[in-house]
Amino acid sequence: MSEVQSALTGISGILSLWVGLVITIVGGIISFTNFFYLRKKDKFNSLFGVFNHLNDIKHREARHVLYYGAARTSSMIILGFNAKSTDLKRVCKDIVRDDLDQMGLMIESGLIPEKQFLERYWKTVIDCRWYLNSDITTRRKLRDYKKYVMNFDLLRERACSYAKEHDLLGPLWTDMCKTDSTFITRKRNTLRLRSPFLFSEP
Repeated sequence: MSEVQSALTGISGILSLWVGLVITIVGGIISFTNFFYLRKKDKFNSLFGVFNHLNDIKHREARHVLYYGAARTSSMIILGFNAKSTDLKRVCKDIVRDDLDQMGLMIESGLIPEKQFLERYWKTVIDCRWYLNSDITTRRKLRDYKKYVMNFDLLRERACSYAKEHDLLGPLWTDMCKTDSTFITRKRNTLRLRSPFLFSEP
């Protein structure tokens, strides 16, 4: 009888061990799944916040002023400037440059999903970096800091790679992703004069 009891006790111990092991594994899987679900949810919540930020009327208007090099009467009102102000263009450059440098940092840090962001803003990133090229170059020299808004540069590289991968680049944007030549600047300005909607955002 004692041998049977010993055997049963041994089996019971083994079963308890296995049950505990299974519970631990299942608990780990659930925790792991919840972690990645919440992480993904946080990323998309962050992306939603980014879209709201960039689609805010002031930020869209700042990009419009950057693209066309001039402010509409409505630009002054939207951005809160009076008619005599001479700071509008500078402030618009600051807004756009800081916005996209911040977006680049968020993508580099894994805080927002890269694919979904670039699906919507790849052209905006390339355009804005192009228009701000001389401004950024000047600021880097003045500050003696080559890595100034480097996350914006990295974001531009990602935007160019995304557009190439999805066959979205026309000849002009292909050139913009290759070089910063003055020839492309002249070509771009000519196209802008021919079609004032060519560089507008969707």
